Order: sequence, then C-alpha cells, then structure tokens
Amino acid sequence: MIKEENGRNLSDLSKFLKKLRIDHSEFLGDMADKLEISAAHLSSVESGRKTVPADFADKITALYGLSAEEKTKLETFIAKSNREVSVNLKSIPLGKDLSEYASTAVMFAKDISKLDTDHLKQIQAILMQCEQNRGNHMVK
Repeated sequence: MIKEENGRNLSDLSKFLKKLRIDHSEFLGDMADKLEISAAHLSSVESGRKTVPADFADKITALYGLSAEEKTKLETFIAKSNREVSVNLKSIPLGKDLSEYASTAVMFAKDISKLDTDHLKQIQAILMQCEQNRGNHMVK
C-alpha cells in the first residue's frame, strides 16, 4: 500500500480517486463539488470512515467518462471499502423467473467466505466468459 505524507495507508479507492483528480487537474474540493457533497464527506469516504454512497460509481463514471474497465475497477474498490456488494435483480428481464437468480445470489452471498482462491478463480472465469459472450452478441 502507498503511504501518504502523514504516514497513513491509502486504500485502493483513495489512490484511484486521487489519480483521477490529478489527471483532471483537480483538488478534492473540486471533485466534491461535482459530486454535490462536501469535501469533508468525500475525504471520509476515501479514508473509509464513511460508507461509499450507492450511486457513487455511476456519478464518477458519468462525470469523468470512465471506461467500462475503469468503472469495474472503481466498483471493486468501493466493494472493498464498504465490505459489501448489492445485487440488483431489477436488471432481470420481465417474464423471467426471478427465483433462480435470487436463490443463486443469496447462496453466493451467504457462502462466499467459505470459498478458497481456486473456486473464486473458477467463478471469475465463468463470469468473464459470460461477459465476453454478452459482448459478442451485442456486436452482431
């Protein structure tokens, strides 16, 4: 982990946002103004003292034109900071039976701490393949 001048460790989220500000020649207060929150609140979010708001990744993505890959990175850093992830079942098309999606999400959430690294990598590979397949269908 990178240490700031005062010796405290910077989280991945903090490093990501700091780099974003540097790339856009902004200060923390500038970013806070764009996000319509106080600089103190943004600082607390970055340091992990406050939970990252639910719409944070979407706002940052829209304001700074993040790529899909950058947004995924940001969402991962937010999940690490908040120590939780929510699953939006609203994206499931109408007419599909939600029970399989809901039970899979709940089962995964309850048992994730029991998975070892190999199983996590297998699940990630499956999900990445699904993502690639979805992208290929969108191009056609």
